[in-house]
Amino acid sequence: MKQLRGAVTPQDVYVSCRNLPNGDTFGKSDPVVILSAMNPLTGQWEVLGNTETLKNNQDPTFNRPLALEHYSEQDRPLRFSVFDSDSDDGDVSKLKSTDLLGEAVVNASQLKAQENNPVVVPLQGKNCKDDSLLQLIMVPADTPLEEVERCTRGTETAHDIYVSCRRLPGNDLLSKSDPIVAGSALNPITIQWEPIGATELRKNDHNPNFIRPISTNQYSSRDRQLRFQAYDADSDDLSQI
Repeated sequence: MKQLRGAVTPQDVYVSCRNLPNGDTFGKSDPVVILSAMNPLTGQWEVLGNTETLKNNQDPTFNRPLALEHYSEQDRPLRFSVFDSDSDDGDVSKLKSTDLLGEAVVNASQLKAQENNPVVVPLQGKNCKDDSLLQLIMVPADTPLEEVERCTRGTETAHDIYVSCRRLPGNDLLSKSDPIVAGSALNPITIQWEPIGATELRKNDHNPNFIRPISTNQYSSRDRQLRFQAYDADSDDLSQI
């Protein structure tokens, strides 16, 4: 049995969510996250633990970590299920399938490979939106909360990103588009897209090579998601787009 399970190292997983769907008609949801792991022998999901319940919060950051025994010799699927809890005593056994706000499945090896780094995944559910997100940070067991918060920040290093486009669609009837590209970065703490800059505006050009780079303070020790959006603009004032 020990050979099947592999070496066990205690880990804690800290969880936060952004833009949860609202499970309550009046007021905001009261979210709690339940962690389940796939049993490699039975193929069944087994509940490992849950966070605390946070009242009236669509963007919760949970303080209670989810304890996980990471199977280093065998990859295990982990399921993080976010529920809207109406229980005052925090009893998750009272939760129903209709209380489910969204869930995400992540392999244990993915979290282990990014240990001490935030991993952001989309939440799946019928009421989840494109920006309904789950952030997970795996750290060694009993890591102080202050150290976990430091792990989300990393070390900032400046980068310049040069952009070009090919075969942009035309939005103007009588001429070519006037493209500009805006960049944004996913903040690993708030899980929100934050503007980081934009190129110059190019007139009548469907294949632009922009001269102005998009500058960003990128976390050199973190894998941050970047988003680049090309607009057909009348000016280089992004507030007018």
